[in-house]
Amino acid sequence: MKLFSRTTTTVATSATAIAFGFTLLGPTSPAHASVAFRVQSVITGKCMQWNGYNKTVTLATCKHKWSQIWSPEGTQLASDADQYGAWCLDDPSKREKAPTGRACRDSGIVIMNDKRIGHTTYMASHGGYFKTVDGKIKWGNRSSKNKYMQWKLLAA
Repeated sequence: MKLFSRTTTTVATSATAIAFGFTLLGPTSPAHASVAFRVQSVITGKCMQWNGYNKTVTLATCKHKWSQIWSPEGTQLASDADQYGAWCLDDPSKREKAPTGRACRDSGIVIMNDKRIGHTTYMASHGGYFKTVDGKIKWGNRSSKNKYMQWKLLAA
């Protein structure tokens, strides 16, 4: 009776290598190992930055830090500043105001038309668009200049 075959040995060796590789490298993000990116304004070249719960989300010089890394969380955009993915981008209660950071359970839906790294995308929520106005993030009516509403996704 043959207990091990060449196939069994190959599968076992591959599984061990994958497990060892994961142990050395770890996940790319605490909550979102699969897709994580920075969201850069096409107008300013700056990235969206989480500044805390119930605080304004701003634009800042792009850096590799958790407060600038975002991941899709269902139909929302979650900040990786929270390792559990519980903080999300939310539109303000009035148009042409800055978006805020909220608990994902209290946030609205954020729709992005393209989630590929290096591509430009539009972000919308509740019938309004996230855009760059006077160097700041605003949410509200569609802009007559499409470039103001464009965002580029950068690798985290």
